[in-house]
Amino acid sequence: MTYSKDTFCRIFADEVLKGKSALFIGAGLSAAAGFVDWKGMMRGIADDLKLDIEKEHDLVAIAQYHVNSLNMDRSTLNEILVSEFIRDAQPTENHDLIASLPIETVWTTNYDHLIEKAFERCGKRIDRKYNREHFSRSVRGRDIVLFKMHGDAESPDDVVITKEDYESYELQREFFMRHLQGDLISKTFLFLGFNFMDPNIDYVLGRLRILFGDLKGPHFWIVKRPSPGRHKDEEWEYERRKFQYRIKDLERYGIHAVEIDDYAEITTILRTIQKYVATRSVFISTSASQYEPLGKEKVFQLAASLGEALIQNGYNLVSAMSPGIGDQVVTGAIRACLKSLGQKVEERILLRPFPPHDCSPDEVPATLTFYRRSLISTCSSTIFIAGNKQRSNRIMSAQGVHEEFALTKALGRIPIPLAVSGHAAKEIWDSVQERWDDWGLPPQVQALYQQLADSERNVDQWVQAILDILKAVNEPELAVLENERNQNRCGS
Repeated sequence: MTYSKDTFCRIFADEVLKGKSALFIGAGLSAAAGFVDWKGMMRGIADDLKLDIEKEHDLVAIAQYHVNSLNMDRSTLNEILVSEFIRDAQPTENHDLIASLPIETVWTTNYDHLIEKAFERCGKRIDRKYNREHFSRSVRGRDIVLFKMHGDAESPDDVVITKEDYESYELQREFFMRHLQGDLISKTFLFLGFNFMDPNIDYVLGRLRILFGDLKGPHFWIVKRPSPGRHKDEEWEYERRKFQYRIKDLERYGIHAVEIDDYAEITTILRTIQKYVATRSVFISTSASQYEPLGKEKVFQLAASLGEALIQNGYNLVSAMSPGIGDQVVTGAIRACLKSLGQKVEERILLRPFPPHDCSPDEVPATLTFYRRSLISTCSSTIFIAGNKQRSNRIMSAQGVHEEFALTKALGRIPIPLAVSGHAAKEIWDSVQERWDDWGLPPQVQALYQQLADSERNVDQWVQAILDILKAVNEPELAVLENERNQNRCGS
């Protein structure tokens, strides 16, 4: 069964929200960052062997022929690995979008460090596993387990690249095989930048099918259709036919194709998944050296009540841990988690303190902007409370809060400024009101926004107005996800 892009995005987003998703990343994802593919890496070696790389399909065999010709010396191969994959390439937008998703398990056959850099830029702690020793320990407080099943370029002697490496894989790396089998049974995978030509994957899939019969999955594979422009009519028809056979064959393992015509569509797909996942998360933007016009006690009461209400109503909290008001929001959220059985604080509250400024002064603004963007992108909305700072004995509107508003707008997220708290929040509320039609919000939201500026109301009423706004702006996406979930139950 081939899934449409939109249907796939809804199903996979639902699996992400349930904590049952995993990613498998292949070399295609790194190609956009300038890394060579297998053919590019083997081209020079094939030339040395006096073979035409364009005529060769078994590139693993080319690597083995090279090692054989040097009496099993793989030092030249190692030099190529280090020179090609240990360099200062930067993650692409696709890497950053992946890193922003709350997915805890990622598999890859890639030797490079692009996905690690993307996770680190998002402030996530990685438990990287690429040899036997890594399976005997775990990184405390990890956010991601990254299985590099073919090794890492920083340890070139241990990477899987030759025919002999593949032949001995089950014996030398059985710990990878066991974990992958377990994940394929318990999680919904998305295969990205992967061509299913890896013999290890074929072995795992075949073994699972023998043990468990037809694998229902569903797992998903984003794959580009053969392009008629690249082939003569007869060749294109042949490639198209073979493409359909391959898709049908993978369905035996519960892997379903999501067909695209251009690799640029992958970015759109990942953005859509991110948007669906974001419907359940809210970012808190705040800072305060002064608490007027409401006063410190009332602002703190409001912040704690809001944090508690967000959790109780099914939203996850994302915060950069601003002292004062931010602490109170988190305190209320934790209180709600502790009151409810089965609620894990670490699953409902994402706290990402701003990173230390260990870069040059010129790089600090760009670093903070990227960090703010990575947090806001995981949420459907940003709630603004107060937003001021003291400088030279003067209280000023917080520029960091204004930047978070600009990022909220740029990312297509919804601003919810609590105007009664004053300062940047009031200025943002005024800005939204001045260009109301630009936001495309549901009609009922405008009246709710007015309540956020009404100083005659009380804390409970302001909190309820925020919840009502969240419901109004997220309801269409949540309704679609719920409908998709119900259809999946009926079909299973």
